Amino acid sequence: MRRAAGGFVPLYRTEEEWAAELSNATVHGVLHLAWVWRPNTQVGLG
Repeated sequence: MRRAAGGFVPLYRTEEEWAAELSNATVHGVLHLAWVWRPNTQVGLG
């Protein structure tokens, strides 16, 4: 897969979620972004 900004490798993407992974000799991390639906408010990224 093609690397995203900051060297992250995308794991999956849906209409409401996105996850990417970063791994090297000293760290292994996952970045997860998702839309949060809140009643009576505007949609926001949370």
